[in-house]
Amino acid sequence: MKTKKQILALIALVLIVSMPAVLQAAKAEGSIKVADAGAALQAKFKMLITDQGSANGFFQYSTANGKEQVRITISYLKIDGKYAWFAGECTADGIGNIGNWFFGVVHDGGTPGRLVDQIWWEWIPDSQQAEAEAKSKVENLEIPSDNKKIQAGDIEVSS
Repeated sequence: MKTKKQILALIALVLIVSMPAVLQAAKAEGSIKVADAGAALQAKFKMLITDQGSANGFFQYSTANGKEQVRITISYLKIDGKYAWFAGECTADGIGNIGNWFFGVVHDGGTPGRLVDQIWWEWIPDSQQAEAEAKSKVENLEIPSDNKKIQAGDIEVSS
């Protein structure tokens, strides 16, 4: 028969061993400056996979002066190693993309981010299948052809 101390020690050990899995969620976040078609954009994002396995978070970017701001609410997210694939619907912007679907990929290549991190994104053509197409791109780990050049900042991906 085990003593009360042994039982408490065993419970503490189980909690300590299982705690990192509970505390560590798969997530991607960053704040970067990128070049896009000659324009400097500020991009900021924070997204994670919840305990229930669903995606949660946002991706937003704006022109350097902050006047044109685009915000994507993340619906789909897959993280594998140092890559994160994500897609969502535009929920706010100043250029007419509300309701359109967006797909992107980030890679955490280390620090400093501007030399080794990568980001790609594309808008999904507006159609009745846009959400399904965006979801499929995430599930199939596709990489958009539009690679943005990171000029400053850092991307962090953890699984």
